[in-house]
Amino acid sequence: MNIPWLAGIRNHKTWLWLGVLTALILILLLLASIDLYPIATVNGSPVSARRFWKNYRAAGVYYENALKTYDPENKEMNAVPFAELEAQVLDRLVESELLQKGAEQEVGGDLDYLVASKLSRLESDQDLRQASEALYKMSYDDFRSEVLVPQAVRDVLAGRLYLKGENIEEWTLAARKSAEVTILSKKFEWDGEKVVPR
Repeated sequence: MNIPWLAGIRNHKTWLWLGVLTALILILLLLASIDLYPIATVNGSPVSARRFWKNYRAAGVYYENALKTYDPENKEMNAVPFAELEAQVLDRLVESELLQKGAEQEVGGDLDYLVASKLSRLESDQDLRQASEALYKMSYDDFRSEVLVPQAVRDVLAGRLYLKGENIEEWTLAARKSAEVTILSKKFEWDGEKVVPR
């Protein structure tokens, strides 16, 4: 039995689903084009490809500067493969996520205040601003969010653990072993404790 108004509804539903699917594809393409897709997840928290590539570029610049400065003829240092450097950068970002969650559990809502307190004396340091641009080719804002803030978070957590008679290195190793890390790139894998190149 062919009911015209029912066929029209089915047709509208088809167009609606096609529209939703097209919008989803466009959103995914947009996210991919600006590197906002996750490259990994750490206990459910995403690590964006944009953050990874920003840190990788900075690590590469720092590595090249170190080679030029300390020993440009050192063949052993020159032999470090890029895949290994990429894996180290992603591993550091995974650890940063673990430390952030650990510090949030230890100090709760005071974490932002404690981190800001640790960084307050550095905010007006012009030498640090120049060094971040010279050594890492990062803006100071990026250097602050990717280097200084994670270090301050680690320091806060280390201080709290110390007061409880615990050690930050042991805590970090245990957190790594118990973490649920999913790598969303074919270039890397999680071996149960760290990111390694495939």
